[in-house]
Amino acid sequence: MTYLYRMATNLSLNRLRHQRVQARATAEEPSVEPFSTPELAETRQLLTLLAETLDERALRVAAYHFMDGMTQEEVAGAVGLSRRTVGKILEAVRQSDRTHGGIPE
Repeated sequence: MTYLYRMATNLSLNRLRHQRVQARATAEEPSVEPFSTPELAETRQLLTLLAETLDERALRVAAYHFMDGMTQEEVAGAVGLSRRTVGKILEAVRQSDRTHGGIPE
């Protein structure tokens, strides 16, 4: 199951990066695809903003936790970090993104 989460997250992050590059090339906003819930749409939009400021590891941790709904323990196993390190990364992400409307607690 961890492999499937990793694969889906990698594909999602690659798509976000691709849309960001496309948007810069055409000087337009990235296209937003419909999601099943407003919360998922907001989370995706937030991750798109975070992709511009976070390093790869922090972005992956944030995507697993906020978008995939994984617990800190599950995220730790997926990325090969301790649960404590994952918690610190998530807290840093929350602190750094208060200006973008906040991240869900």
